[in-house]
Amino acid sequence: MIKPWTLLSSRFPVADRWLRLRAGTYETPSGQIVEPFYVQENPEWICVLPITADGEVVCVREYRHGADKVLTGLIGGVVDDTDPSPKTAAMRELEEETGYRTKDMVALGAAYANCRNQTNKVHYYLARGVVPDGKRSLDEHEDIKIKLLPLETVSAPGFLQQSYHLLCLHLAKPHLQVHERRQRNDTLNPK
Repeated sequence: MIKPWTLLSSRFPVADRWLRLRAGTYETPSGQIVEPFYVQENPEWICVLPITADGEVVCVREYRHGADKVLTGLIGGVVDDTDPSPKTAAMRELEEETGYRTKDMVALGAAYANCRNQTNKVHYYLARGVVPDGKRSLDEHEDIKIKLLPLETVSAPGFLQQSYHLLCLHLAKPHLQVHERRQRNDTLNPK
């Protein structure tokens, strides 16, 4: 049976508003000491795939520091301490970054961002029927441009560059296929 490592001691060489990095001294079940082993203590994240009634994806284009590139992707952000739930954070981030809102936010699940050395999960959502009737409220360092793109473009291999955006798209596919079938049926069988 696999057993967890035992945390013997820890310190925080970096702990500020951007990063909380724990340096731990661990003992493995076989008695080996591993030090330091670094773990990022991150808040929970959200990722939203927002789609208009016409089937366009509301994407954001912004500079991504880790890649050192301007990339186009989905809505993402942090679950703040003031958010009662990840879903609330998803609705808030959608409006803050894009000015779009929805009454149809579908939870798609959650997964660890990187369970090897990060503590947080990413919570995934599909926002259906989004409309631009909200108010954008960017953070002071954000410079975000909105792009409406066909789902086929966003789904094309190589378009999305962040792994958690790809997983959001993958998790949303069954819901999108049901929606496409309904639209086809409505077109073929008008009331």
